[in-house]
Amino acid sequence: MAADVATPEGAEKIIAAEPDVDILINNTGIFSATPVFEISDAERRRFF
Repeated sequence: MAADVATPEGAEKIIAAEPDVDILINNTGIFSATPVFEISDAERRRFF
């Protein structure tokens, strides 16, 4: 389930879909469709 909890609509979407949430993961990020052993150190730092 993905929703923007910074908005009332997003929070309501989560509550409607999963009213008894035990764990909430707030995650955002970028990635590359590159095999893990082919990612350069500079690109890995950019991801983090």
